[in-house]
Amino acid sequence: MKVAPVAVVVLTRDEEANIARCLEHVVGWADEVVVLDSGSIDRTAAIAREAGATVVEHTFAGFVEQRNWALRELPVRNEWVLFVDADEYPTEELKEEVGQIINNKQPTTNAEEVTPPASPYHKGRLGGVMRGIEVNLQDEHAPTSPINGYYLKRRFMWDGRWIRHGGYYPVWILRLMRRSVARCEGQLMDEHFAVDGATGKLEHDLVHDDRRGLADWKAKHRRYAVLKAKEYWQRRGVTPPASPYDKGRSIPLTSLAHTVGLGPILPLTDTVGLGPIPPLAHKVGLGPLPPLTDKGGLGGVTAAVGADTEQRLRAGRRGAYDRLPLFLRAVLYFGYVFILRGGFLDGPTGWRYHVLHGLWYPLLIDREIVRLRRGAPLLE
Repeated sequence: MKVAPVAVVVLTRDEEANIARCLEHVVGWADEVVVLDSGSIDRTAAIAREAGATVVEHTFAGFVEQRNWALRELPVRNEWVLFVDADEYPTEELKEEVGQIINNKQPTTNAEEVTPPASPYHKGRLGGVMRGIEVNLQDEHAPTSPINGYYLKRRFMWDGRWIRHGGYYPVWILRLMRRSVARCEGQLMDEHFAVDGATGKLEHDLVHDDRRGLADWKAKHRRYAVLKAKEYWQRRGVTPPASPYDKGRSIPLTSLAHTVGLGPILPLTDTVGLGPIPPLAHKVGLGPLPPLTDKGGLGGVTAAVGADTEQRLRAGRRGAYDRLPLFLRAVLYFGYVFILRGGFLDGPTGWRYHVLHGLWYPLLIDREIVRLRRGAPLLE
């Protein structure tokens, strides 16, 4: 396969379980492979160097900040950048497609290349679609402009099984972009890339398959839950207290109902999925509940649309979810994912994942929201 004139950037921290497989799929294909590490204490950096990647160290200040630093400061020579997580890798078909896109003349569309305003919710521009290319349209007779970014389809794997249902496939994520016109936006979580000008979609998949196991997955999502809770209160102009993990303590999920004064409403445990799940009412009024995002959050967008349209959809879905009652919304969301979006079709392995991510994780977020608002001491 011909070397593609693209720089692959992989953000890492303690990813020795995943990084070798990731680099096997990109070293030798991409012209540049850079691992941006933020203080790994395992063999991540050593494995990356042995695989032939360039390792750059940079202190982690947040997902948005780290990705923007990579776009602006990494010493790469290629204009095109492909961001891949350590637990991801491109299929052979995707690599061939990316190479063809970059090596061949870029398609253009009749749309003006515009720089988005400071506010992502500016109403002066409309999102549109033309010949399968997503673009912010101002004038149909505007000059042509190149495509500056491409959305990829994420194929999510869990315990060796492809999770196809429940809104998990396809999930469109913008990962291939011209770095001179690209940026990362977002809050503490659910960050996303954006580019000035037009975007398109690629046909083949980027595979997500984390090898680190359930214990690591749960620890990671406990950290994510704290960040999501902070975002919740920040959207309301409230500055929450420090993270509970600053003190190394947490509240068992079994204590959740008593913590908020609701009684024993959900017999779930931290091992997840072992107790009965309350039946959903026939009339639950689900409304426009949010789809899944790149980080597995609750409030993103799963389609490649115009930049402003994407921002409005993301904000609208997040707002709809935020307006639902805490804890009840987690149950409704699980019903939406598992029943209405067909998660039950993923088999026993998929069921376990949907319970974890579609119910346990949202409940964890709501628990942290309550705890941060009350400033209550954490329970062992």
